[in-house]
Amino acid sequence: LVLGILWVTILLRLQVEKASVMRDTRVAARTLADALETHTLKTVPDVDEIALLVKYGYDRTPQSFDLAAYRAYGLITADTALQVTIAGADGRVITSTLPFTGTVDLKDREHFRVHLSPQNIGLFISQPVIGRISRQWSIQATRRIDRPDGSFGGVVIVSEDPAYLTDGFYNNAALGERGMIAVLSGRGFMVSRRAGNSPSRSGEALPSGT
Repeated sequence: LVLGILWVTILLRLQVEKASVMRDTRVAARTLADALETHTLKTVPDVDEIALLVKYGYDRTPQSFDLAAYRAYGLITADTALQVTIAGADGRVITSTLPFTGTVDLKDREHFRVHLSPQNIGLFISQPVIGRISRQWSIQATRRIDRPDGSFGGVVIVSEDPAYLTDGFYNNAALGERGMIAVLSGRGFMVSRRAGNSPSRSGEALPSGT
């Protein structure tokens, strides 16, 4: 009888402790998710600010526009953007903060074609793609360039590293060694995912059952 009472007491205690751990884990994960959401929502306006700045400069003086000067004065750095590029109306890259050789054609890319419509869609954010200059996974934030007569003049492209969104937010204490944190687009694709101690990944589907 004494042993039976002891085992019941132990089992009840274990259930209470399990419920407490689960509750604390959910709270920690929710806090982490809220911080990630705030960080992501802040990153979008920061990227758009760069796109608008470059667009304004190019709209004013397209013939003498110098993207390198923006970088020299610290307006564009590795902390604010992986790469900034301007593509002309024909889709060919005119200038970029990263060196390139030959012709780089972007007219088949979604983030270029979406701006061909005369309708102003504002800032467009692409799903992760391999950059044709950087050769890295990147998210393309783009804005349309308009000529003085309103016709299509090209696209300003600000490329960001998707890993920036998740690498600094994975927390073993909150998510455990096998946990996962991810940023998903409202259009149904994964922007960035970090699982365990592995580097963040992009351009992949979420694991089944998630």
